[in-house]
Amino acid sequence: MTTAPTQVQMYYAAERRSAEVSETFLELVKDGLTREDLARNIERRPSLWARFEHWLPHLPSQKPFQERPCAAAGLTSYRYKGRYGWMMIGATDHADALREAQRGTDANVTVENLQIWSGSEYVPVKAAVQEPFADVLKRAVARSGQ
Repeated sequence: MTTAPTQVQMYYAAERRSAEVSETFLELVKDGLTREDLARNIERRPSLWARFEHWLPHLPSQKPFQERPCAAAGLTSYRYKGRYGWMMIGATDHADALREAQRGTDANVTVENLQIWSGSEYVPVKAAVQEPFADVLKRAVARSGQ
């Protein structure tokens, strides 16, 4: 004849199981769990993995540095393909990004080498969207009447 466990016994059994899950998670982190792996696990089984959601910003990403947004708060992430690789840029608009890219290279910068972060990846900036800075300056001077 088996007796049912008491509430205290059930409580400590649940605590042991929770601690085992946490220990297993820490072993996964030690073995190289990435941000993308954890996000995928949370999506698949939120009842188990959601408790570790606060770890997401602290885990390494599978994406290399040049494949992630790098701009400070309030700026948009851009990258420019230069002679030696990608230049990561935080800028307010396309013209600002091109000015920042020009500061990092001796070569003339072109909008064809500029990419903007779309929320999930870098995409080419459309040339039609880019207005030459000289044209903007001319229109501003014309409006001011000088």
